[in-house]
Amino acid sequence: MGFTSGTVFLMALSASVYCLPDLPVCTENDYHYEYTECKNDLRWRVSVPTPGKCSGGTPSAPVLAKECSFTCKPGEFLDISKQICVECQAGTYSIGGGARFEEWDKLPDGFTVKTETYSFLGEEDTSKNCSSSEWKPYGNYIGVRPADCGSTLIYAARLVKPGTLTFIYQQTAHQIAYIHFTVQNDQCQATDKEDGKWLSGSEGGKWETVTMDLKSGLNILSWKAISVETDNDNPQAQPVIVIKKIEISGVAFTSECSKCKNGSYSSSGSHSCTPCPINTYSGHGASQCTPCDPATEFSDLGASVCQKKPPCTEKDYYMVQSPCDEKEKTRVFYKWIEPRICRTDVQGAVNLPQDGESSACPPCSPGMHRINRTCEFCPPNHYSDGISGCKQCTVNTSPDYDYNYKSFSTLLPNMTSECVSLQDKDCSNESGWLPFGDHLHSHVGRNENAYVLLHLKIPGFRATSGPLEGMSAVTVGEISFEFETSGSDSCQLLFIVAEGQDIQSIKQQWTGTNRKQRYVYQVTKNSSLSLIWAFQNSAWMYTSKDSQTNLNGVAKIYSIKVTNTLNGGAEKCQTCPEGTTRDGCIPCPEGHYIDPDIMKCMKCPPNTVVYSRSSYGVNSCKPCGPGLIASKGSTCVSECTFRDTQGRNYDFKNLTSFHLIEGGHLFTSKGTQFYRAFNISLCGDPEDVSVSCKDNFTSSMEETSKIESVRSMICKMTMVPAQGQVSAVMTTQSSSIGDHLTKVVWNQTDKNLTDLYTKAGFSTQGIENDIQFHYAADAPTLACPNGRTTILSLRCDMKQEGSGILSTPPKCPDGTCDGCIFHFLWTTQSACPICRQMDFEKVIGECVGGKQIIHYYPPKNCTLKGTNAKMLEEKKCTVELRSLPFMFQIAIPVVLGLALILGVMLFVIWRRNRKLEYRYMKLVESSGGKDGELPGVDSCALEEDEEDDQLDTVKITKGTRFFRNFKKMSGKDLDNPFESMQMKESTPLT
Repeated sequence: MGFTSGTVFLMALSASVYCLPDLPVCTENDYHYEYTECKNDLRWRVSVPTPGKCSGGTPSAPVLAKECSFTCKPGEFLDISKQICVECQAGTYSIGGGARFEEWDKLPDGFTVKTETYSFLGEEDTSKNCSSSEWKPYGNYIGVRPADCGSTLIYAARLVKPGTLTFIYQQTAHQIAYIHFTVQNDQCQATDKEDGKWLSGSEGGKWETVTMDLKSGLNILSWKAISVETDNDNPQAQPVIVIKKIEISGVAFTSECSKCKNGSYSSSGSHSCTPCPINTYSGHGASQCTPCDPATEFSDLGASVCQKKPPCTEKDYYMVQSPCDEKEKTRVFYKWIEPRICRTDVQGAVNLPQDGESSACPPCSPGMHRINRTCEFCPPNHYSDGISGCKQCTVNTSPDYDYNYKSFSTLLPNMTSECVSLQDKDCSNESGWLPFGDHLHSHVGRNENAYVLLHLKIPGFRATSGPLEGMSAVTVGEISFEFETSGSDSCQLLFIVAEGQDIQSIKQQWTGTNRKQRYVYQVTKNSSLSLIWAFQNSAWMYTSKDSQTNLNGVAKIYSIKVTNTLNGGAEKCQTCPEGTTRDGCIPCPEGHYIDPDIMKCMKCPPNTVVYSRSSYGVNSCKPCGPGLIASKGSTCVSECTFRDTQGRNYDFKNLTSFHLIEGGHLFTSKGTQFYRAFNISLCGDPEDVSVSCKDNFTSSMEETSKIESVRSMICKMTMVPAQGQVSAVMTTQSSSIGDHLTKVVWNQTDKNLTDLYTKAGFSTQGIENDIQFHYAADAPTLACPNGRTTILSLRCDMKQEGSGILSTPPKCPDGTCDGCIFHFLWTTQSACPICRQMDFEKVIGECVGGKQIIHYYPPKNCTLKGTNAKMLEEKKCTVELRSLPFMFQIAIPVVLGLALILGVMLFVIWRRNRKLEYRYMKLVESSGGKDGELPGVDSCALEEDEEDDQLDTVKITKGTRFFRNFKKMSGKDLDNPFESMQMKESTPLT
């Protein structure tokens, strides 16, 4: 049940008698009071001597103290000797039962910092130097620039009762690093049902405040900062995450009030200190601020000392051009940079130059006119050159709108300027982008740790689509601006584009001094845009506070032009071949262009598309890429089918669903992981099959997540899962790596593609039969000024079931080896050609009953899905030689050959017999009818060719005679054409 009073007394007494013999005996004034540890919500107040000051003596008896959960109100502290709450004196403050950290000259007691290197597949990269990635104190805040390592800021708070945590942080715009905040108990378990919070970026660089409840007991607070940027070579481009204040309530009592830090003051009973105003200062624990000598000294907000005013120079004032007056006159005048910190009454000082003379106001920008001394856009259906007034467009014409800013007497429509400070002080009202007639220039005043932003809102473009599916980038609009910068290498000008609701992305940046030049950015997607020009000086992160003088540079913008916008101003009107409406020209039908010679809408050639229904010339019609077809005259698509150069067909309809693939997981040494995820849609109409990648940020102040979405054919995102029993995954850096499909090709075996396979770690065996789908995301980035491309290689594998296996490069688990070209390999049956009838192996069955079955067997490298080939065929048949036994196959040709020879012999004999019979009949006729009497010699002669002619005309009527004569000739000399007969003496020969 706790300590008894006697037990505690003996403990205190034993402590007092353990002393060195040469120390004096402790008196009543040598003791101070402390509380013992709490047990069952009870504790004791005991007297404890100051160590090393005295020994012995008689301490006061222990007294039962206030309950453990007791705390005083803000502005009070607990006087242990009287055990009552006492108001804080002036120059001090107290938040009651809590702790506040807002001085970051060094890492406060109780805080620790840990860094972790990243690893892939458990292999830690020990070559990285994490010293530049640590949380570090910077005076008014603690900051971190995570790059190659993750860094965690840790504080352990033991609460005696439920309390709250409040911290103020800033995560600058365009971040590539993130904070994961967790609260754990002494068992390293999350104290909330959710496993921590991913903190959202601070919009516009403003300070964000997070407040959350804490449970009693030990609470381990962790702010883990990680970077998921692949290019950290430039430290100046790394993000800045800072925390300027951490406050915890519910901790043990406060036994004394804290003194105000240098440069601040407080009155009695204060719970916080107030920074000293400009031109005043204070020391530690001040109750009021002391003014500086206004003639010779100055100080900044929250200063601890006054500084001597130097002689004024040209850097202490700036030039301003006044707005146009009622007489349309303007003049140049000069202003001191506020607060003024220089003197004009000393030798070598300069004074403000005299104001310039009045001059005529510069003309308005094209498409604008002057109203009430300011330039505004012309009314709808009007145009202007900026010099003369607005004129109305004629019949069947419409304004050709754009934003063409060339004159800057004031900030123009759709344009705003702001200044964001990274210090406690606010920017002065004059800081920002200031108009100066023919240009805008940046001005940050005395706010070295600030950056100025110029915003321009673009509602959209006059284009029906863009970029076109299956084509290279088609420009729906063009952004161009002319600028120059001056300053040290720590000065940066950033050009940032946010498309619709997408995360802002830096398109280009310039550092130091840059000569006057023009930058052009092609817009390939029709959506609303927010354009931002940010000028800042990042030297405050790399130099000490005392050396941050004259850090400011200057950026100037001379012109800004955005073409083909939905509204704005028009310098000219364009002819409308289809007529006009209140909104402008009636567009041509889809797939039509405007012939500039006859000013009529004409249909584009076959298999070409046009991105805008108000495009001029047949060259506006762009051909679709290989393997793609035109759809509706405005889009090139793949119907998920393909025919190669050998006439083989492929069917990819089985692969049309969305496919999510994860890249290799990266781990810190403490187990924190993140990885890339890719959402892929292979083919089809982009309006129906496009995929999305979403960013979500969750802070403890928000009940819903902030969602940023990207839609394309292939997109990527970074996944950062939290650790613990509950998976709280943060998705970030969503971006498109394939806005549109440009071509589908087969048998591409050039060296560049082979090298791409080898570099990625994919096998090149069978590359000649792979089918490549090529996608493009044409928007440039800092790392990829020509945009990014994705190649999805499909490889035939009849062993794969379903949709097959989609894999990232083995050597480049992030999907890319250079950051600009992404490559994936998809092994699937659907990449095999559809079997054709000519590809089948033919097997003929036996002829049975006059019929036979023919079997067709497909080859192994084609698929039967979608084929019209016959697998079985039945035909009428007769017995064929090859179906008989081998002996019969030999005998039958021999017999047939002999029969043929015999037939030929019979024909020859028959032919000769006819000749003999004819001659015999001639002899008989010439004998005069007397048997055995032959004709004269001259009667047997035949003229040449007479024999054949006579044979053809002789008609043998007695058929039996032929066989009888043949029988007589049997066995005789066939070469003798005459029969042997016996001659009588009385027979005359002539």
